[in-house]
Amino acid sequence: GPKDSAFEAIQAAVENLSAEEVKAVLLNHVILGANVTASDVVAAGCLEVPTAGGLMLGINFDAENSTVTVNGVPVTDFDVTGDYGVLHGIESVLVEGLQGDFVPCPAFEADFSPIAAKGNYDTLLGAVVATGNDATISANAPVTILGPNDIAFASVANIVNGLGQQELKDLALRHTIIGEVIAPADVVDAGCLEKVTAGGLNVAIRYNSTLDQIDVNGIVVGDLNVQGDYGVMHGMQAVLFENSPGYVPCPAPTFVDLVKETGNYTTIVSYIMENSLLQQELARVGPVTIFGPDDNAFAAVASDLAQADETQLVTILGGHVVQQVFTAQQVIDLGCVILRTVIQTTVRVMYIEDEDVIMVNDAKVILPNVQDETSIFHGIDKVIDSGERFDCPITPEPTRTPTAPVIPPPTTVQSSASRFRLSIVFAASVAITAFAL
Repeated sequence: GPKDSAFEAIQAAVENLSAEEVKAVLLNHVILGANVTASDVVAAGCLEVPTAGGLMLGINFDAENSTVTVNGVPVTDFDVTGDYGVLHGIESVLVEGLQGDFVPCPAFEADFSPIAAKGNYDTLLGAVVATGNDATISANAPVTILGPNDIAFASVANIVNGLGQQELKDLALRHTIIGEVIAPADVVDAGCLEKVTAGGLNVAIRYNSTLDQIDVNGIVVGDLNVQGDYGVMHGMQAVLFENSPGYVPCPAPTFVDLVKETGNYTTIVSYIMENSLLQQELARVGPVTIFGPDDNAFAAVASDLAQADETQLVTILGGHVVQQVFTAQQVIDLGCVILRTVIQTTVRVMYIEDEDVIMVNDAKVILPNVQDETSIFHGIDKVIDSGERFDCPITPEPTRTPTAPVIPPPTTVQSSASRFRLSIVFAASVAITAFAL
């Protein structure tokens, strides 16, 4: 809002304006639908916003002088609040074509001083500035810079010194990932990340848990997390060239990786990851289908599980695993099928059309078709009791059964507790096989 003195200063220039023209001038001082406070401007540094009258405003905070201007006009009264919103007093009236025309926010310029302070990336920074890639990084921040150190550049000086300006620019861009900050924790969590740099180079960023180190296309990352307003830089010990021989795509995620991402199957994932006997069994039986209970299902039988040793646990989980891969659609097409588990018990897998659900014995499938290259996982809401037998409404002919002929439950399953343990084995066993493969 212009002060009285501001209006008095242009009285002669606006006294012949019509009511509509005066209204238009006033609307050029109103931002609809937002309370822009002084702290908002300080935090942003500069804001570009349109007014109700269509005039663009550049609201700029000068940190050095602690002043705020609107299209170059000083703001002197701040945050006069009321039920209307907020008012900021300015020293001049914004009249398009006369005074207060749009002043854009200054272009952002990244500050590379955190990298310079490391003392061993002078060649990298020189190339970034000489090729104009500093402007590219500033315009696309935040970025991730995969920065070869001075020793790395020195080792290929005969190649780099022979590059033209565009070739040097392309080289620098091959070490820049635009628009995202990749933290070391991201790589550790994922194990491997595939990215494409601004120069079009495919890179695989891997975490080696044995050596506790990160590499990019096989090049070791020495300096991690050099952060600044540009994003982050990770210092490397070699230069990435166009035909980098070290690129090996990340392995496709296993069903265990995919299930883990849901956050609802941590119990069965931990069984698969930590039980070596279970991993051996899964590896032995080949491609499998796992009916895996979710965390709530395992919590409901936690006291029984606590009494099971490793061998018993494998047996329990084995009652949730069948050989071969069976999708939800196959079950829907068949209607009902009896499958034999890897511990020689059986499960009934049936599609109930009226409810549009698939049941595994009396457990409901709540997460179907989590599949990798070899096996498949279906999340269920209950731990299967391998001692219970369920039949299809109409017993299918042996030729319709996708697995070997149905066999009765083993006579060694005597108590409900032991039957329960057998059913738990199914989930783990299936998971292990798929994981091991």
